[in-house]
Amino acid sequence: ELSEIREQEQANAVETLGVQELVLLHHPDGSLEDNDEFRMELVRQIRQVQPDVVLCPEPYRKNLAWHRDHRIAGQVTLDAVFPCARDHLHFVELWRDEGLEPHKTGTILFWGTDEADTSIDISDSMNAKLKAISAHASQMGGRSIKEIEAFIKERAQVTEGGSGNEYVEEFRKL
Repeated sequence: ELSEIREQEQANAVETLGVQELVLLHHPDGSLEDNDEFRMELVRQIRQVQPDVVLCPEPYRKNLAWHRDHRIAGQVTLDAVFPCARDHLHFVELWRDEGLEPHKTGTILFWGTDEADTSIDISDSMNAKLKAISAHASQMGGRSIKEIEAFIKERAQVTEGGSGNEYVEEFRKL
């Protein structure tokens, strides 16, 4: 049943959001490990896509009530970005066998952080965000669109200062 929900989520992402490419690494929930296999999968994607910015969960939250997979995904992603994807000495086989040159990503943005230092205005993309979250059936199943919208908008409202933005996402930037 869970695999059917995930297949529907993938179809929704492509159809509703106009996603052009969706890459899934197919790790079962709760099974992520900080190991070379997972790190190499991420390095491969970084070297293929060559992003300027990588977003991932904050692995170093003070509040440890944080999903194990999120902590591990954040830590392994950080290591994959630097030094592994950037250095030719890490995962030589990706360069030698697949022709994937090292890539230096300029910025990592940690979401779910306790110490945000970067706010990004998402006011113009709020509808796309609502569609994306609504398509995440395994997490949002049973909630109405109105409930999802109220939850997302409340979390994204500017609470302090006079930034002039209606909705923001906050990150810790490296």
